[in-house]
Amino acid sequence: EKKPIQTFMVGTAESCYSKDKTEESVWASKWDSDEEFGRQALNGALPVLIRRIKFLPPNFPASKSIPSFCLQRGWSLEKEIEEGNIFLQDFEMMEGVSTVVKDGVPLAVPAAMVLFYLTPSQELLPIAIQLGQKPGNDCPIWTPADSAEDWLWAKMWVGSVIGQASQLFYHLPMCHFAMEVFAVALLRCLPPSHPVHKLLKENFQFIILVNTGGREIVLGGGLDGVYAAGSMGTLDLMKKHFSRMTLEDFDYMKDLTKRGLDKIPNFQHRDDSKKVWNAMEEFVSDFVDFYYSSDQDIQDDYELQDFVKEISENGFIRLKQLSVPRNFTQKRELKNLLVKIIFTTTAKHSSFNFFEYQRFIPNAPHAIEGPLPTEADRGAMTYKMMFERIPSREKYGPELSGLFDVMTAAFSDNQTWLTEMTKI
Repeated sequence: EKKPIQTFMVGTAESCYSKDKTEESVWASKWDSDEEFGRQALNGALPVLIRRIKFLPPNFPASKSIPSFCLQRGWSLEKEIEEGNIFLQDFEMMEGVSTVVKDGVPLAVPAAMVLFYLTPSQELLPIAIQLGQKPGNDCPIWTPADSAEDWLWAKMWVGSVIGQASQLFYHLPMCHFAMEVFAVALLRCLPPSHPVHKLLKENFQFIILVNTGGREIVLGGGLDGVYAAGSMGTLDLMKKHFSRMTLEDFDYMKDLTKRGLDKIPNFQHRDDSKKVWNAMEEFVSDFVDFYYSSDQDIQDDYELQDFVKEISENGFIRLKQLSVPRNFTQKRELKNLLVKIIFTTTAKHSSFNFFEYQRFIPNAPHAIEGPLPTEADRGAMTYKMMFERIPSREKYGPELSGLFDVMTAAFSDNQTWLTEMTKI
């Protein structure tokens, strides 16, 4: 007999919300704090966006808006940037995407910009939020100097877009549809006895089945009841990602360096991912060296050459930025590609699919009703107004649970490879 799920109440009397009690729920008691907001920027549902900046974007004029108490070293913002203490989340990919229309009014999806500050005590804190790419009275800058309600409301809008960007812009294109290209090429070109087939087969388990169902959900409007971007917005986001995608995007170590996050403290996602990446790199290197003693062996493996040619000429042929070689000439090329594939289908996919932060609706309200706050709204927000505009557990729960059920239903023992079917 299953025990009922325990819940506990989070927040104050004015901003109280029930939360399922799980082992990971320690953070939920302070979900609305700046400290937790900063921690999740590094270790939450979207650890792949934040980056260290060398200058403030011209469309984010936050210098004069940030209160002096936020910059704890007593330096100017320019000095803090120069010293490497300022970081940015830029959701520019959300600009102009289609959204769900509810009661005749399109829901808002903010192309937000969030500025973070690394304090002397090594905490990462938000210091400015702009809920769009075009600053002005319709898109003002919010800071900790605003009322507690206004500041929390701005962070909740960011929480809304974090979940959507994580799932719809990164997770689906990178971990599912891009990986499907490699899976199809594997099944077309490499026989089950081939070592690369044996290595990758379990990494691609269920991917074609899940992606087929996923396309039906997206094209059939199945996301409209969960995300403000809905199914049409999802298509917009995937088009944007594929138009920019490069093979180097799948190299975790290079991505860390590119974003300037090699040494930022309290970045557990990076620390754990580097260990996993290095272990995979070592294993793949030993594996390839065992089967291929020289680069010539790679060149002579016509099945392997067909595999990479299939990827290049039929898989990613329409993606101009994604350059995949038409043939392998060296062992290191095969090793690099295999590590990228295995890491993406395991560690990276797991980080996007860690739904603990997205199941708690105030932390990630994927569909907020009403318009984005403007300068005219400053000082008017109340906790009651916030919780009336985010999805309720009763209204949002069935749609979200149904989506999770559909997306995980394929993970069963019912899938059988054709070569493993019982002969009749």
